[in-house]
Amino acid sequence: MKSIAARLAPRPRTGGHEAAATLTFGAVAVALAGLAGVAGGLVGGLRAGLALLLYGGLAALVTAALARAGETAFALPNRLTLGRAALATLIAATAGMAPAPALAWAVVGAGSVALVLDAVDGRVARAQGLATEFGARFDREADAFLTLALALVVQPKAGAPALGIGLLHYLLLAAGVWLPRLRAPLRPSRRRQAIGVTQGVVLLVAMAPVVPAVMARILVAAAFLLLLASFAIDVWRLLRPPPPQGAGCGPLP
Repeated sequence: MKSIAARLAPRPRTGGHEAAATLTFGAVAVALAGLAGVAGGLVGGLRAGLALLLYGGLAALVTAALARAGETAFALPNRLTLGRAALATLIAATAGMAPAPALAWAVVGAGSVALVLDAVDGRVARAQGLATEFGARFDREADAFLTLALALVVQPKAGAPALGIGLLHYLLLAAGVWLPRLRAPLRPSRRRQAIGVTQGVVLLVAMAPVVPAVMARILVAAAFLLLLASFAIDVWRLLRPPPPQGAGCGPLP
């Protein structure tokens, strides 16, 4: 039989994770609004509003994914990831603008902070025992969105390979609709992690006003080829036929 204390203890409410997520999204939205207000002098009110709209769409997608995953709380690592995604929305809102030096340095600064957050959230999750499948997926998609945002901004200076860097992840997701084997999970890879970090760093370096356009194009093209090779390895591993049944179990010589 349950003790009296156990019976009187308040039961967890369904949807508690949604409430926690809503509060977190609200707090980050307020911070984002403040950043957008500061950035308004550089990008204008219309683009600052666009950043908020992008964030609203991101918040809706993540809240739905959080509910499907059944998370009980929006933990600190996820909040750090959300902050990184919020910075990416600000960067994306500057795409297509004239590359004024002040704006370029602002993008470099915001992107650098986002990359630092990328290095922190995973370590916090592992250190606090908060690593989850949802958190890992959220981290990957935030990385992809940040890379796409940086690619869109730097493309006028660095050329088409920048768009290739930003779109490869989403092309693979689209291909997975027709080839379900491409949706299979991949084992963690140091190679994949290192190349992923390299893409962000190269895009930021290419965006810096002190880097000539010719050098930016060379750096981004090299980074794109490196990323393409990494994707090719992963696709080959996902599509290669499985080993035959009983392989390696024949009679001993």
